[in-house]
Amino acid sequence: MLFHISSYSLIYLAAMVVAAVAAVLAWKRRSVSGGMWLFLAILAASEWTLADFLDVSSYGLAVKTFWGKVSYFGSASVAIFLLLFALEFTHRKKWITRTRVLLLMIVPALSWVLAFTNDWHHLLWTGFSYLSASANVLIYEHGLLYWVITGYIYVIILTATWFLFGYALHSRDLYRLQSIGLITGMLIPWIGELVYDFAPSVLPGLDTSAVTLTISSIIFIVSLTRWKLLDVIPVAREALVEQLQDSVIVLDEVDRVVELNQAARNLVREKERSWIGQPASQLFLPDFDLAALQVSEAPLEVMLNQDPPRYLEIRLASLFHPSGKKGGKLVVLHDITGRKHTERRLKESEQMLSSILDNLSSNVYVFDSQLRYLYVNRQMCDDFGLPRDQILGQDLSRFLIDDEHLAAIYENNWRVLKGETIRAEETSINRHTGKFSTFWTVKLPLLDADGKVTAGCGISTNITERKDVEKKLLELSLVDELTGLNNRRGFKLLGEQQLHTAERMKQSAMLLFADLDGLKQINDSLGHAEGNQALIDTAALLKKIFRSSDIIARLGGDEFVVLAIDASDNANETILARLQEYLRIHNLYENRAFRLGISVGVSRYDPSAPCTLDELLKRGDKAMYEHKQGKKRIVTSKLD
Repeated sequence: MLFHISSYSLIYLAAMVVAAVAAVLAWKRRSVSGGMWLFLAILAASEWTLADFLDVSSYGLAVKTFWGKVSYFGSASVAIFLLLFALEFTHRKKWITRTRVLLLMIVPALSWVLAFTNDWHHLLWTGFSYLSASANVLIYEHGLLYWVITGYIYVIILTATWFLFGYALHSRDLYRLQSIGLITGMLIPWIGELVYDFAPSVLPGLDTSAVTLTISSIIFIVSLTRWKLLDVIPVAREALVEQLQDSVIVLDEVDRVVELNQAARNLVREKERSWIGQPASQLFLPDFDLAALQVSEAPLEVMLNQDPPRYLEIRLASLFHPSGKKGGKLVVLHDITGRKHTERRLKESEQMLSSILDNLSSNVYVFDSQLRYLYVNRQMCDDFGLPRDQILGQDLSRFLIDDEHLAAIYENNWRVLKGETIRAEETSINRHTGKFSTFWTVKLPLLDADGKVTAGCGISTNITERKDVEKKLLELSLVDELTGLNNRRGFKLLGEQQLHTAERMKQSAMLLFADLDGLKQINDSLGHAEGNQALIDTAALLKKIFRSSDIIARLGGDEFVVLAIDASDNANETILARLQEYLRIHNLYENRAFRLGISVGVSRYDPSAPCTLDELLKRGDKAMYEHKQGKKRIVTSKLD
């Protein structure tokens, strides 16, 4: 096969190369919306240009007409692919079905058949002639079906252009540039085709569509690279609205429903009734009249009496025509049922917690970084003699006098705000009552989600009465002189008061009865001085093990007793384990001539079945005796 490279050949060759580059770029983006159709369109244009190049570059009528027939594979199908691309690019993908694609391809397929059978019917080309004796350019004389097929292709390309043009008018800047680039790239070749069909004398024998395809391919390359065609794909606003979980309703100027998204259709149960064109006032009756709601910046909350009830937050905005005239309303309904349920549960929890705290006999409070009260319970209001709203936001100095004691409380509060937990006795003079009070206080920092201290919380138990009793005990010589503990009389006085408090507050209590093992042997073999030291060591161990709020006493001889209020059921094992550990450490490190041993018995006080202190002592003594006899198990006596 002989080839002759002419100026026409170079024009076709240049067009083919540029189209091939555009096809490669489109292929790389074939997976995005419309990418494959654009690739097929550019590929078809490349095949069309290649066939025209081979047509003008070859010799012989038979060879030239063969390549002319081959060009129909690309020229007849490129418009179909561009239409399919335009449909998908403008978010009309649901229009593209296999049946419709096949129907669109009937005419291109028919043109292929007609092209290769033209020698029999001459309906596409009625004849051929050369441009001149010297030129190797064949001029085709077109038949009736050529004009029918060409008319079909013009309709297809104009339809695609119409879709892109309408889309460009409503698109943002980048998407508008993409659409304009596509429209320009699609129209230029067909302007060339019009010149070829209806003004052949301009460039005789040259299919100008191939020339203009070069320009189109350049435009497509710019769209693909600079304007991010197929990289940045616009999302249909309709699709966005349909996928919103919020209900969206559009009303016209007279408050009729003109549009609902899927969430709104589900909300108003559109399957039961079509609401398009219906008055908005009937949408949610009898719960509320949507048409009566006014446009406002603040959202409105309504309840739908469904089963279960639903809560909605409604926002309304005015819609305007391009002329500025008001055109209706946009209504967005956000379902806040879950939030409402959470708020209700939170409120119930807060009320429950507040009820618990308000029934405590201790003062419970929260203070901020400036030592102002954020919360106080009822007991604290009673102590201050003021309602809660007159305490919140105020500094402690408003309620207490005596700068020395106030400074100590401030110091503890500042330490808490630095992250410490404080356990201490605090004394103060109430400005309202003028009374001097002593509190056993626990203060701890309150942290946010990031672990930062935001406030402090305090629980202060008034131990003034106990302190007064302890003072009287000292005055009445109710203290064991050897050990510094309460003696039997002091224990009876304090213990009965504690049991009375436990019964009133419905608190449990634990009594530990302890006996120093082998005191007589120590006295007989080592002397009374060593015996006294054993008693002092036992008292010191009990002070270490129990809280300062617990009552510890020496009943006499080798017997000791401890009364602990509000002790948990599992405190027995914990305390006894600590006692054994302290005894082990003491005997290991203290340089004594004797080995310290203690037998114990535990009895429990149940506020639901109160008993006297003497009964509690008897049960503890019995349990201790059983322990002393067995030395293998702990016996805990409880009231039946």
